[in-house]
Amino acid sequence: MLKFRHIFLFFFSFGLLLHAQQDAPLYNSADIQNALDTFARDHRCDVIVKNIINEPTKVSSDPLINFLLKADATPNADCYKSCLLEEIAKKHPETLCTIAQYYLEKNNNWNSSEQSFMQEWKKSFLTKNPLTQTIAHLATKYLAKPVDFFSPENYQPQLIQAALKERSLNDSGYYVFYHGQQNCFGFYQDFCADLLDECYRLGIINYELPKDFLFARIPKNLKDIMNGGLPVKQDLEEKKLRQEIMSGHANQFRYHDQGMYTNGFLFGSTDTLGSCTWKYITTNSNWNASEKRAKEMGKKIFEWLGQAHIFTLYQQEITDLLDEYTQFINAGRLLQVAIPITLVDECVLISNSTITKVNVSLPDPLMGTATTDKVSVLMPYCFKQYPEAFKNQGWDYEVHFCIVMTEDIMLNPCSGVKVFAYDSAPTEEITLDNGKKLSYQEHLQKRAELIKNIVAAMKNNPQEN
Repeated sequence: MLKFRHIFLFFFSFGLLLHAQQDAPLYNSADIQNALDTFARDHRCDVIVKNIINEPTKVSSDPLINFLLKADATPNADCYKSCLLEEIAKKHPETLCTIAQYYLEKNNNWNSSEQSFMQEWKKSFLTKNPLTQTIAHLATKYLAKPVDFFSPENYQPQLIQAALKERSLNDSGYYVFYHGQQNCFGFYQDFCADLLDECYRLGIINYELPKDFLFARIPKNLKDIMNGGLPVKQDLEEKKLRQEIMSGHANQFRYHDQGMYTNGFLFGSTDTLGSCTWKYITTNSNWNASEKRAKEMGKKIFEWLGQAHIFTLYQQEITDLLDEYTQFINAGRLLQVAIPITLVDECVLISNSTITKVNVSLPDPLMGTATTDKVSVLMPYCFKQYPEAFKNQGWDYEVHFCIVMTEDIMLNPCSGVKVFAYDSAPTEEITLDNGKKLSYQEHLQKRAELIKNIVAAMKNNPQEN
């Protein structure tokens, strides 16, 4: 059963539900507590749930359902709607994603009727959808921690989208991992994807980058990958490197940068900020990277496409776009990495924040073993809510996951791996050094035009020998 503070974390901490005017709040903590006490005392939530399941045709006449669905019912509607949703979600955690779906639709002004919302809600109750990784983590006692510093309102829709995407990925046979990074890396990841799209359109490369994949890092064999795949020799070398690291015998100092260090949950390691994905997003930082390193990433895109001579022509314009982008996007980027369960033990290490492999003890074994170093064995303990499997493993913080970034799987868009990115909502307008105003849409148009010019130059000026 989800604790109230966990639901508070998921919704209230990000302002997903309460939208009072800053200069004249319409609610206070006493209002919220009184509403919660009232709902809990008269079991109204249980009645609502029963009505939704057993008498869906009658729920539109229920005054509290109407109150829930109509934000303008009273001046304090948002406050009491929030309390009602909190209480329902607390008693029925499997509906959390459905509630999030409703708010996603509401926040984006999508056309969603009350009836369709109720049908989705009913389906969620009746089918008893399994928990997602993040919801199971929030529901597990002794793991989820208050996240009082996660407050940027401009991340609300992106958070909901990530939670909903996790639901679809878990249901489709993927485990999901989260990585926070500085926004300048996000700029070059998007720039690379857009550049490759234009290269494909003009016939410079033969493979179209899937829409559900981003290069989190730029592979040295980018040109070969985008023209049919790695040559046999390079593929064998990458596989050998990955297997050496996954064996646990590799030199962690030599291969440290070969790993991408992640949480297995949206709000993992909130009690250890140096290992917490959301800390890096809210502070727009990286543990061991910088904007200089991000710019090197931009250079590598061209070099490893065999187009280094083109980069020198457009380097300053790309840098200017980066400077604009980091003014528009004020928080870090969330990467959501989805790996098929069948592949996860081939490229993900259970880790204690290094690229070394660790064994973890398994309480009351579910799968016939007392310890494991395999993610596919450990992760089901999350869904069964065994906190001992994720903490108290000889160190104070939660278990981490290190993804081995080799070109045969993680940097291969044909491997089945999916990578999604989530950014904060952009600032609507910035002021340039010359005093002119620039909107975010104008910035995107400038980037699109620059990429067209760059790819046209590639077409007209063949690659270096």
